Amino acid sequence: MRYNHHYVSVVVINDCSDDGTATRQTNRISTLTGLPTHFIGIGNYADLEGAGHIIDALDSFAGFPGIIVANAAPRHGEGKKWPNGSPFCYFFVDETLVVSTIQGSILSMIRKMKLADMINVVDVPEVVEAMKKIGMVDEVTGKRIVNSQFRSFDFEPRLVSMIIQGIDVPHHPTPIAELTPHSVDGLVYHVDNFGNCKTTILPSDIDFTPGKIIKTKYGEFPCYERLKDVPNDTTALTIGSSGFKSMRLIEFIIQGKSAAQKYGVKTADRLI
Repeated sequence: MRYNHHYVSVVVINDCSDDGTATRQTNRISTLTGLPTHFIGIGNYADLEGAGHIIDALDSFAGFPGIIVANAAPRHGEGKKWPNGSPFCYFFVDETLVVSTIQGSILSMIRKMKLADMINVVDVPEVVEAMKKIGMVDEVTGKRIVNSQFRSFDFEPRLVSMIIQGIDVPHHPTPIAELTPHSVDGLVYHVDNFGNCKTTILPSDIDFTPGKIIKTKYGEFPCYERLKDVPNDTTALTIGSSGFKSMRLIEFIIQGKSAAQKYGVKTADRLI
């Protein structure tokens, strides 16, 4: 039944983020789905940053059926263990379809928040064969997709199209715990334009209580329930706007200034 829902829009989260590649991706997705598409660019191979943005995108759909298409997958280093980069997967959180690479920390916040236990891992050549059988692609295009260096443009949008049309996709159910074995607790996943540092930390992780002093890598700082409550020029930990449903994530901030600039904080840095 999920496949027949009327999806409201698509959010693309991708480390191929210059203007040209972003435009190509959003246009390809919109062409194949007929849906408005929004793009979030992340840093080079910034799988942790992507993990946090997936959570925020899920939350932004507010229970309505949406689509998230994520990619953060280098082909060097660990990526060399696969024939042509990280495999992809798909799964649902409530009524939202998530299609993503699996390498690194990209699905770490899904696991941390226990939003999915099993995911459907797909093999690109296997799915391309299925695409050829239904006439979605011809032999020449199929070969190009399998060998493409830009699979989030050539393959992922077509995978999304198959799923939302209810076309059978060859897949391999896999426990998400097998793909995200390491913890990402205590890290900064994104620095916003104000210099506020969004973290992977839930209030329950640090027994958050207003007034409590928390030891961090950068010193000891007080907890405040809301940004509004923090005195001017004061460094603090607050419960931020990011997260999913009742699970809101901690932010490291300075009221009226950039915490990232003062303390030299970057994405993937450890806070606690």
